[in-house]
Amino acid sequence: MRPVPTPHAIVIPSALVDPEDSAFVQALAGLRLPHLSAWLARSRVQRSPEHPAQRLSTVHEWAQAQAWGWTPTDGLLPWAAMRAQALGLDTRGEKAWAVFTLCHWHVAQGQITMASPARLGVTDAESDDLRLAMQTYCEQDGIQLHPDGPGQWLAASELFRGLPSASLDRVVGQAVEDWWVGAGLSQPSEAAQHLRRLQNEMQMLFYTHACNESRNPAINSFWISGTGDLAAAHVRGGHLAPAAHAGDKTAAMSPSHGTPVTQSVNGDGAWPQPEWQHPAVQRLHQAAQMRHVAAWVEAWQALDAQLLAPLANAPHAELVLCGTRHACVVQSEASVWPSWWRAWRAPTLQQALLDR
Repeated sequence: MRPVPTPHAIVIPSALVDPEDSAFVQALAGLRLPHLSAWLARSRVQRSPEHPAQRLSTVHEWAQAQAWGWTPTDGLLPWAAMRAQALGLDTRGEKAWAVFTLCHWHVAQGQITMASPARLGVTDAESDDLRLAMQTYCEQDGIQLHPDGPGQWLAASELFRGLPSASLDRVVGQAVEDWWVGAGLSQPSEAAQHLRRLQNEMQMLFYTHACNESRNPAINSFWISGTGDLAAAHVRGGHLAPAAHAGDKTAAMSPSHGTPVTQSVNGDGAWPQPEWQHPAVQRLHQAAQMRHVAAWVEAWQALDAQLLAPLANAPHAELVLCGTRHACVVQSEASVWPSWWRAWRAPTLQQALLDR
């Protein structure tokens, strides 16, 4: 059965705390979020099943896909194709797309791990220089690069057709060899092998590039994500949203995450807008990735005041609070029970924000 779109779903990544993370659990104990607490008191709260440990897509990406009525397929949520169509790069949806994101791989004790992209701070000049350096190699492989914010490009090539890829957010802090394209397969596809060779070539190119002479951390690789076919996802419950046209308004893609946001693609408002691109939500997500506990608390307080307060009385609103393993779904609902009874049976803020 095709999922039913939830037009008022607000998906928040990095909202939940790992019960084993003592620093964040301690911060959660003193957290005060009046608007979220009030929402919990008047709503129905449910936990999602545990997110499979080897799923390529994150909890919040999966939740957003379901909220939009997509038919999600792991590793094939079409963020790149959606962004390309919104920008008018592929109005008919004929090409296969991916997101290329510059990143830093940290090498220690024989293991390579992905650092948070928020630590890189790639400039426009660095991004342009590296794109020009990469372009010759990419063109030889039939890959076209289109700039889309500092340190990030939309890439078009048949190599990405039907190729699952791991979300960059899924890989942060993890060993990259467990997640790159074709990982875990005894015989990776020809496309996956081709892209791994390109990735190795770019690592050697970046190693000697002038942009790394004075920066720390170094830009030493790039990540491939956001692959997937937009039509196959059954966007908006089976009806493709229209492509962007000249003059339409589109918002920038976050440089730290390969997920697009469009604000008003056309007069019909057909493209959805994920609230995870709200500045407070971005700060929350980045603080969690970088393990900045105080910044995470401050971001939650800003999010509560700026994003949740205006929606306090929104009918049929749904809030999806995501961690790395679960989602806590908070649904506004009318009730015959008195408010004191609903408040009594509602989970506390601390209970709701634990990832279990």
